[in-house]
Amino acid sequence: LSRLCNVLKNRPELAGIGPKLMIENDEIWSLGGSFNKKGLFPKNLRKIAKKEKDLKFVDWLDGACVLVKIEDYKSVNGYPEEYFIYMEDVALGIEFARINKCLAVDTTVVATQRSSGAPRFYAIRNN
Repeated sequence: LSRLCNVLKNRPELAGIGPKLMIENDEIWSLGGSFNKKGLFPKNLRKIAKKEKDLKFVDWLDGACVLVKIEDYKSVNGYPEEYFIYMEDVALGIEFARINKCLAVDTTVVATQRSSGAPRFYAIRNN
């Protein structure tokens, strides 16, 4: 947590930062996400290229673990309430981009999670 705080504090372009999210079997769950070139359909990132540095800039951060600057969070009115369970993290990334703020994953910091098993209905509805 202290490393994430230090990076966020020292990088004015960042609105938020997250860790590399792992699942219990040492598999990468999420490195944030990106949008395809033809639209805003989100793609979850799960691989680190060998040439990449510790800080990976992304379009959105997985909502399981995100550290944000409160002033930037308030300026976009936080997570949009019309999304419940799925896609609120993607929507927040879009809002940060609108105010020219970046998001990043620090691949040297690791957090572990497991899937909540929420109904697929929410993913389909919110997409």
